[in-house]
Amino acid sequence: PPPPPPPPPSPAPVPLWTAPRLPSSVRPLHYAVHITPAFATNTFSGHVQAVVNVTQATQQLVLHAADLQLSNPSVTTALEPTSAAATRAFTVQDIALQPDLQYATVVLQETLVAGLYVLSLDFEGALVAGLSGLYLSSYENAAGQTEILMTTQFEPTDARRAFPCWDEPAFKATFNISVAKPAGYGALSNMPSTQQVQVDEASVVQFEQTPRMSTYLVALVVSKFENLGSVTADNIGVSIWGEASKIRRGQLALDVESRVIPFFEGFFNLSYPLPKEALVAIPDFAAGAMENWGLITFRTADVFWDTNTGSTSDKQRVTIVVAHELAHQWNGNIVTLAWWNDLWLNEGFATFAENLAADFLHPDWDMWGQFIVDAQASAKSVDALNSTHALSISADQVTTPAQINALFDNIAYDKGGSVIRMMYGILQDVFRDGIRAYLKQHLYGSATTADLWTAIQDVGMATNPGLYQHFAALMGSWTTQPGYPLVTLTRSLSSVHLTQERFFVDLRGVSTPQVWWVPVTLRFPDGSTCGPVWFNTTQTDMSQTACPQLQDTSLPWVKANVDTLGFYRVQYALEDWQQFATALTANSTVMGPQDVAGLLGDAFALAQAGLLPQTVALNLTRHLQNSTGTYITWVATLSGLSSIRKMLWNSTSEDLFKSYEAQLVARTYDSVGWNIVPDAHLDNLKRTEVLPVACSANVSDCRAQALVRFAAFRDGNQIPAPDLQQIVYEAGVAYGTESDWWAVWNRYKNTTVSREQRRCLIALGQSNSPAVLNRALNFALNDSQVRRQDSITLISAVAATPMGAPLAWNFVKDNWDLLLSYFGDTSFLLGDAVRETTTWMNTQSQLDDLRGFFQSHEVSSAAEGVTEAEGTIQANILWMSSYAAQVEQWLQAMVAR
Repeated sequence: PPPPPPPPPSPAPVPLWTAPRLPSSVRPLHYAVHITPAFATNTFSGHVQAVVNVTQATQQLVLHAADLQLSNPSVTTALEPTSAAATRAFTVQDIALQPDLQYATVVLQETLVAGLYVLSLDFEGALVAGLSGLYLSSYENAAGQTEILMTTQFEPTDARRAFPCWDEPAFKATFNISVAKPAGYGALSNMPSTQQVQVDEASVVQFEQTPRMSTYLVALVVSKFENLGSVTADNIGVSIWGEASKIRRGQLALDVESRVIPFFEGFFNLSYPLPKEALVAIPDFAAGAMENWGLITFRTADVFWDTNTGSTSDKQRVTIVVAHELAHQWNGNIVTLAWWNDLWLNEGFATFAENLAADFLHPDWDMWGQFIVDAQASAKSVDALNSTHALSISADQVTTPAQINALFDNIAYDKGGSVIRMMYGILQDVFRDGIRAYLKQHLYGSATTADLWTAIQDVGMATNPGLYQHFAALMGSWTTQPGYPLVTLTRSLSSVHLTQERFFVDLRGVSTPQVWWVPVTLRFPDGSTCGPVWFNTTQTDMSQTACPQLQDTSLPWVKANVDTLGFYRVQYALEDWQQFATALTANSTVMGPQDVAGLLGDAFALAQAGLLPQTVALNLTRHLQNSTGTYITWVATLSGLSSIRKMLWNSTSEDLFKSYEAQLVARTYDSVGWNIVPDAHLDNLKRTEVLPVACSANVSDCRAQALVRFAAFRDGNQIPAPDLQQIVYEAGVAYGTESDWWAVWNRYKNTTVSREQRRCLIALGQSNSPAVLNRALNFALNDSQVRRQDSITLISAVAATPMGAPLAWNFVKDNWDLLLSYFGDTSFLLGDAVRETTTWMNTQSQLDDLRGFFQSHEVSSAAEGVTEAEGTIQANILWMSSYAAQVEQWLQAMVAR
């Protein structure tokens, strides 16, 4: 017989996908994910079935997987978008892994034509202590036994470490999650559980199907936690979960949750879409919290509080963090950013909304005043550096996990929140109604910055077409270019002349062709205001027609940027600055605290940039010698002084500076005292600002009072009041012995209050002994001593003193590889390690040291932190060469008075 025909040739191999983002021709519609943790072996296993829509013929299904072993692949046709029922199977040729891209490619022998398919995969991974992906955390129960739990942190790119998936935010799908939990454990996920089935020694818990959502919002917790629960007015089940011994401290967060969900339902005019919302306190957690839909996870310190163990600032912190994450449930979860280059859409809006909700809950907290000296001041500081970046950047600039993680910075959160606050404050209902329209137009979908502007513009055109026809350009001036404007105001008899340019703090004499749409408002000595006038050219005039108050040619001063609402700085003529100082010294209430805080912030920034004599900024602070000030004016003042103080470390001017600080705070120190008044929120916050400065400057009996309380703690175990713990613990370490350091360390190890633990860590950096500080640094990277989530807190505390700063920077360099293994490309904490240990540097050799180190070491997710540090050091170098002598002369004159 003739020989058999040769076998058909194998199809030519199809090149693997190598673009940095997944192909858009395959989109997931539904996942069924089952996970089985094995605590005894520190592993997990699971199975995923993903229904996908193929829109273009392909032989490959490309998805994400990282640090997973994949097996048993199958591909079948699907009958419907959320069903795994199949009619035909396809032969899988290979699973090709590309670890550098974190891709897993299922290669088929046949071509899939357009249609619905089901991809099934088994997977296994390591379940170890960490802060990202699917990881273990632990705590001691009331009996002193170690309890283990499993939790998740998937944002931005770590769902792929828990199960193979299309791990990009625009690839939204529905999810059916199930988990096999060991006996004695409970399980939580985004949705309520539907049933629990016993399988061998484990119980399989199945959860209801989610709405369409992104993979980074999937969450799963397996623990022995207990809970407090309630329901909102709309019958949404709300709860908080945590360690049994601490759960009673969750009542505040539960109350906030119960009130803020209805508040946001009203603000967005959109009902909360899930049947429940659970808050979970995780012992080991990198960020403050994570907005997983229906299952928000928190660092324990940011969600537990009670009157016996929590301070005033702790109470505020819990309130705003809970509100921040709840805001995400609408803007972020219902409508999600299309790609991470628009991260600010999520985080900037939530930063704005946390203050909106807190102001609703507590009008007496002056949240918008605090916003000026907190988020807005932080953003203006970073955004004045040449190294800053725009809020919304090109998508092709953000492709790798390290690049994505680096975007979780002050620009996204604080500048984003500041720009939204500015526009909401001016546009009011139009802005709110535009956001409502935006959410409804993109319900359960993804959107971009441009989509939001279009929605607001459409609403605004009905009321003011002359303005809103330019709205995209107006907002683009704030979101698509880096930096922010400096508006210079020059007065004449009949008008004010305005110019604008980009404000730099680390460059001199540099001009850029940038122009913003600036909403200029003016305040006058009688309290009246005018504006806003939209200023979108390099120069213009505001006349008596726009502002009738300008008809008064004897006005002693005119202040721009009413209530410091705008995200810009203002420069005045020297004589106007002097008028401000004179007016405030004569009457510190001549303008409101928000305007005073803005003046102080502008003056210190302009002085740092070389655009205003240092003495002008310093003279503005002198009004506090004659008044007790407000909380936000003290924050603005001490923030401005702190940057100067750091530049004077170890110099002949350092003692002079402390003497001036003593003069400045003496009156307020006597006023605030040491007695905590319940519910005097802003006074209690002011005390926490003033006491550390008073003790550092050795004002009156401040150190004695602190050390008496420390001795009572050390010798009699009398724990200081929460509002006083920071200053008492710091004083004990700074002015005491090594045994006092150990007393604070032991308190850190033994207290069950997470916020007190943080206060102890900060205090431990105050030692004057290099050996003790080096011990603290070594403890920071020892998992048996300090939780990994708190490592940077302790390193930063050491870096906050003249003796500790160089030790901390050298420690970071010597242990960079260990820090990379701790935080790698999946955490913003790596960038914080660089920022916090370099702010003191002010010489060229120190800048060269920073640059040289990172030229020869992997930067990973610290890239933005390194760039920011370079800009800060360059600004410091300029300050030292230009102003140190001027400041010393001024201090000598003030102290001699």
